[in-house]
Amino acid sequence: MTEASTYQALRGHLAHLHLGAAAEALPGLLDQAKAEHWSATALLERLFALEVAAADARRHATLARLACLPAPWRISDFDFEAQPTVDKKLVLVRNPAENGHRFRRKADSVPELSGQRSGVTRTRFRLKADT
Repeated sequence: MTEASTYQALRGHLAHLHLGAAAEALPGLLDQAKAEHWSATALLERLFALEVAAADARRHATLARLACLPAPWRISDFDFEAQPTVDKKLVLVRNPAENGHRFRRKADSVPELSGQRSGVTRTRFRLKADT
């Protein structure tokens, strides 16, 4: 086998094993290994280290997506003019911590509407205290 056919076979094996990061880094690592006279073991270690790092990054991205963390947006980011059906006063009363209403400062009861999804609207009161 020629060196080119061996290289193509190696790329095919990496693709078959779903080692995309290793296949992507292979040409650069082979050139660096030749230039710096790495052993085969050192080349394989660096190749698989890249693949492990890519797998960890994919795993962390998946876990973060599945964790259902709250969105980083705030009420102040909402464009009330673009959505005129949203009652701005109702939204601002529901979120006193962000808009600086008197509820937050005085630790008064804050009305909170719940049950919009079920079709039943109930009003609850909770105590907001500064910490």
